[in-house]
Amino acid sequence: MDECLLRWNYTDIESHIINDKCPPNFDGFNCWPPILINTSVSLPCPPDFLIIENDVTFNDSVVTRYCNANFTWDSAQYAECLSNYAELYSSGMPILNHLKAMYYIYWIGYTVSFVVLLTSLAIFIKYRSLWCLRNIIHSNLILCFACQCATWIAYSTIVYEIIMKHFLYESVKYCFIATILLKYFVTAGFFWMFVEGLYLLVSVRFSFQTHFINYTMCAIIGWGIPMLLVIISSVTRKKIPHDSCWNEPSKSDYIFLGPIVFILIVNLFILLVVLKVLIKQLKVTVFKESEKMKKIAKGLFVLCPLLGTTYIFTLIPPQHPPWLKLTFSYSTTVLTSTQGIVIAVLFCFSHSEVLFCIKKSCSQFMEKWRLRQSNCYIKLFDSLSEGIKETTC
Repeated sequence: MDECLLRWNYTDIESHIINDKCPPNFDGFNCWPPILINTSVSLPCPPDFLIIENDVTFNDSVVTRYCNANFTWDSAQYAECLSNYAELYSSGMPILNHLKAMYYIYWIGYTVSFVVLLTSLAIFIKYRSLWCLRNIIHSNLILCFACQCATWIAYSTIVYEIIMKHFLYESVKYCFIATILLKYFVTAGFFWMFVEGLYLLVSVRFSFQTHFINYTMCAIIGWGIPMLLVIISSVTRKKIPHDSCWNEPSKSDYIFLGPIVFILIVNLFILLVVLKVLIKQLKVTVFKESEKMKKIAKGLFVLCPLLGTTYIFTLIPPQHPPWLKLTFSYSTTVLTSTQGIVIAVLFCFSHSEVLFCIKKSCSQFMEKWRLRQSNCYIKLFDSLSEGIKETTC
């Protein structure tokens, strides 16, 4: 509250009566400026609502508050910020607590994902024996998700922890850069999933044609095309007043959102083709039926996060009942923020080649450590022997 008063240079709370204004007021979400009595003021929805509404494009609603003739404030109508949760809000459910919980889940998920992804990327860089095209594609996907996590953390820090909490709406002028980078890395992540699917399809269906795929081609698809789409989207975006962070949705967002949906559909087709080949191969084997089902389930478990097909289930959220919408929101929050962890675990920490390299390094380290210990004991023994000889002499 003190910060809110200082924000509007109010040192004496009673001075507002002279100017016929309601005093500045912090209601837990926004710092409301002093306004004339019998008038209202609107402010952008706080990020507790915005970040949960959608991870890339944001709600453009504002929240309004009225100043009464007796210099008191009415309660702010935050229901306007909850376009996806209006039914829950009207039903009396503690939706604000749920939104804050989801926000913290995002923070925990993205932070842990960032650490895990950086660790897995360091492993791929360290061991040269892993530098084949397949693992290089994995590394680029991991790098893309790590950048996405870092950008989300930076965006949330700028918008929520700095701008909103400390009321620096006019001070931070270039936060739209974080928004553009976030959109770029999200888009690039889907395009690298498409590269993974393309390489997998060629390996399974046209195994003798994989030499036609090279890293330059993959980099153009994974890094180049998303950059082009996001640049075009940013250039064609209409300037909206009081939207310095470019939070509000725009029709130009469909320039990169459309290809993302198309990639998800293509990767779903690739998933079905690969599963068909896997089932056909298992039919001619001598495995038991239960073993075959386990292998199919394992293949499906690995391929879904690799190709991003799990995101298809988040495209059409349920509209009712309220509990199902809330369950869907929590599921989407966990899925989005922990996708990096799943990718790192499946394609690094459970990768047989990676585990072999790590075990080899550990055994070499233990061998060197034993040699050092034995050398220390030998030197200690020699020094003791010399001391004994000198004493006896």
